[in-house]
Amino acid sequence: MILAAAAQWDMLGRPPVKLDWDSVHIFRLDGTGTPSLTRMNVPLELRRAERAAE
Repeated sequence: MILAAAAQWDMLGRPPVKLDWDSVHIFRLDGTGTPSLTRMNVPLELRRAERAAE
C-alpha cells in the first residue's frame, strides 16, 4: 500500500491519516522511487468549482 510506504507506517494500529474515499490523495516519488505524502483528501468537487469560476 502506497500510504504505508509514504508514511512509514507498519499497518499495525490506526493509519496516520484518515482517508476520505471520495477524494483524491496525492503522493510524490523521489528520485529513488520512494513515495511521500503530498496532499490527502483533496475533494474532487474543487476542480468542478474552479472550472465554473472561469
